[in-house]
Amino acid sequence: APGLESGEITVESGDVLADISESLGFSEEDAEKALENLLLQLSNRIFDKLTKDIRRGRLDAIVDPVKTLIRYGEFLNGELGVEIEEKVGRQIFNAYENFDFEGLSETKVEGNKEMLKTILSLS
Repeated sequence: APGLESGEITVESGDVLADISESLGFSEEDAEKALENLLLQLSNRIFDKLTKDIRRGRLDAIVDPVKTLIRYGEFLNGELGVEIEEKVGRQIFNAYENFDFEGLSETKVEGNKEMLKTILSLS
């Protein structure tokens, strides 16, 4: 899923997904289900790595994985189906607040924070 991981395929690039599903002979519904399953699997792997990095205090290692999770969350309204300890979730969110947001609008940053809260089940 290189296009998903790199951010080339986003919620906004729905036409790309339609083209891919059409070329594979998938119905739109089958393609959405396949994408959802893929995103859930990828998210679980990322969360396993994030949890290990947080426990080891390797905050520098979580920047890209968290950004990727937010992109994946945008496809599924933040419902990535992961269960994470609240303490770890808070540590991830607190670390995210200290990321470099250069080049992102304030609106996008706030939207990303809300998405991350949803993903992490934080209120």
